[in-house]
Amino acid sequence: MLAGAERRAHADPALRGRRRVPGDVVDGEPAHYTFVEFADEFKETLAATNGIFGVAQCIFYTSSICGGFYVSKAGFRVGLWTGAAFCATAYALGSLATQLWQLYLLLSLPWGIGVCLVMIVGNAASPQYFKAYRGIAQGVSMCGGGFGLTIISALNRAC
Repeated sequence: MLAGAERRAHADPALRGRRRVPGDVVDGEPAHYTFVEFADEFKETLAATNGIFGVAQCIFYTSSICGGFYVSKAGFRVGLWTGAAFCATAYALGSLATQLWQLYLLLSLPWGIGVCLVMIVGNAASPQYFKAYRGIAQGVSMCGGGFGLTIISALNRAC
């Protein structure tokens, strides 16, 4: 893995001068565009910034236990809005970070909790409202995020 300026000097020429999007390959590795931008901004390696997602996933899975109790007590609507507020807060706080450790703390923790709550609502709500085609409803509910990322990726490439 190349670090810092070496990595930018060896970057794929097709990526220069345009936004990176999910699915781009940097140094032979598929990269989520946000973490590549973090690596450029904080002058860190891609591995160091990809750890943010790993920490967020750890928080996502460990907070799912408490998140399930919260959503069952508060209800789907409150759980969904709370999760959305956590995700928005994560991005707002992450934009204030000046060092990488701050990004780990300010982005990973609230984002992991927020996505946990949103995913619990998405998994638990659809089977209760669809009796006949429960499997199809669950599949559509779960593929919504991937479909949204596909649209965002296409819009990023177009702009």
